[in-house]
Amino acid sequence: MLDYGWALATFTVAFVAIVSIAAGPLFGSVGLAAESDAPPGSGTAAVDVRSVPETDVALERGRFGAETYHLAAPDAVVAVDGVRGNPTIRYAIDVPGLWFSDVRTYEARDADGRELRMNFRPAEINPSRVTEDRYEGTLAIWLHERDDEYTLVYERTIVIEARRSNRPIVETVDEPKHRRPEGLVR
Repeated sequence: MLDYGWALATFTVAFVAIVSIAAGPLFGSVGLAAESDAPPGSGTAAVDVRSVPETDVALERGRFGAETYHLAAPDAVVAVDGVRGNPTIRYAIDVPGLWFSDVRTYEARDADGRELRMNFRPAEINPSRVTEDRYEGTLAIWLHERDDEYTLVYERTIVIEARRSNRPIVETVDEPKHRRPEGLVR
């Protein structure tokens, strides 16, 4: 006599195995399997530079007793449009005199049809390395579309000033003078 429980289990395992093997090529071509996201750095986009800091980049001394320097700069802004796939935008600064570089990578698909604000990490620079008042650096924006293909969107040599003062900024505020408006009687 045939054991139906064993036969059903064997048939189910065989069916699942056959469907799993066939599902990749078969279902992928007819759209039944979920399409994987494009990996970063693959695709295309139109990138238009709106603003890049040119004169406001500085090395500032840390506050509250910190002796280290950090790079201070306004955000760079680019307009991103027509994104297909998942290209990335790289925002880079290189300061050879300090042996300092920073690169931030942004996925363009997150900014399609709008402006993207880009900035640098708050990296600390040891004060013993800051020996000059000014350093030359290079700001660059790159579009990474596929494999090792990068398109230079923007590049400029800038001057970075070392602000050595670590005095805290103190604003004095006059205490309000409380006066009774004339004509009021207690």
